[in-house]
Amino acid sequence: MSRSAVQTKNPTLGVEHGPQRLAWGVLLLAFAAFCVLCVSLGIGVSYFLFQSTLPMDVLLTVGRGSVGIVEPTNERFIRSQTGISGSTEISTDSQSQARVAFIGNEDNGQLIADMTLSANASVDFRSAVRPRFDWSTSDYLIDLRNAVGELDVSVSQGISRDVTVSIQPIEEEDIFVNLTGAGRYSVEISRSQINVYNRGGSAFIILEGRQGYSIPINQMGVFHTDDSRVEILPGYVNLLENSGFETLNPSVGAAGSTQELLNAWICGNDPNDEPQGSYRSQLYEGRMTLRFERYQGATTHGRTFCFQSFGSNRLDVGELNLDYLALQMSFFIHHQSLNICGVDGSECPITLRMDYIDNEGESHNWFHGFYSKKDPQSSSPVRCDSCAQEHEFINEKSWYTYNSGNLLSLFPDDQKISSIIGIWFYASGHEYDVQVEEVSLLARYATDDEAAAESTSD
Repeated sequence: MSRSAVQTKNPTLGVEHGPQRLAWGVLLLAFAAFCVLCVSLGIGVSYFLFQSTLPMDVLLTVGRGSVGIVEPTNERFIRSQTGISGSTEISTDSQSQARVAFIGNEDNGQLIADMTLSANASVDFRSAVRPRFDWSTSDYLIDLRNAVGELDVSVSQGISRDVTVSIQPIEEEDIFVNLTGAGRYSVEISRSQINVYNRGGSAFIILEGRQGYSIPINQMGVFHTDDSRVEILPGYVNLLENSGFETLNPSVGAAGSTQELLNAWICGNDPNDEPQGSYRSQLYEGRMTLRFERYQGATTHGRTFCFQSFGSNRLDVGELNLDYLALQMSFFIHHQSLNICGVDGSECPITLRMDYIDNEGESHNWFHGFYSKKDPQSSSPVRCDSCAQEHEFINEKSWYTYNSGNLLSLFPDDQKISSIIGIWFYASGHEYDVQVEEVSLLARYATDDEAAAESTSD
């Protein structure tokens, strides 16, 4: 066979194999696309079922004054409560306080966490997400940005999965405060430093490059913005026992009896109160509380109280060498029947009282009351005769946290605290219904340098 004949048949063979190669190529590409689609679909379904999230319900409640909120298309002031969604700036002024509650979809809408904004604070709420399904593996995540001022954060007990609250301080793009797990935390942010006080939980300061500093319980982490230095310092010490009312006495008496309801606290009613008020420990909105109630159409004076004594030796403030001492109380007023605090200004639905001895050996009673009913036409006084400060108006049906400020600098020189006899909190009036979450006496010991400076100045 000639060379030319072979060359004549080869092109024919090439044409015959060309469609087969093309078909195989299309088949292989289709199979690869099918595999990619299956993998993508599997990943997508797995993500949707186990890792996808939905927005939490977020409720803003104003405890005092009015709170400004700025949304993408709206700016307004709130005096009661409202739901909020992503990209919302929340700010308080010098006379206001707000609480933001983050509510999950599990366990009948359980409170997951809440945050209290003290006076002159602001934060950009970016997002709060929850797992889409009960079987999801994702966690609760709350993202807060551009925070400034004092924020008190509480993560509820008994949550079935992890909770992370991430806070970015104002003007610090590469720094985050991460709060994880059940507990309570105080975060105070200014332009010079960031203070994170871990009252019980897991707290971290995360710097640029993901370097993290863990803050132990009852310790305070301090970040200095001028030199990016982090210190772990002693936190506040609570000088009261059972401040959160978690520890019950095994032998609880009937409501209104003078038996101990709580370890370290003596609770009861004033003699001859009819009807008597009741006091009981109650879990409310994810918080363990002590509830004072008096209804039954009462039109006479009544008082339901709890008292913690420091004993016959009292609490010697001077001997403790403190530079800070403050009373703190968180509470919720459901109802009061009297206007303000009654005709004498002494029947507030909730009052905080401290009995103490001054440097001259004289005894004093310091009172601070709160009320939620105010009739503009009423002439009822806003301060009792023996009160050094006016009582505070608080919105009804809203949580409020009060902090006295430093008691060591509150009183004049001739009435400064030498020793403390005991702490009271009580509801009084005709009808009242109040829940108290916390009563604490927070102290901070002076450092050696501060003590030396004070000694030199004396």
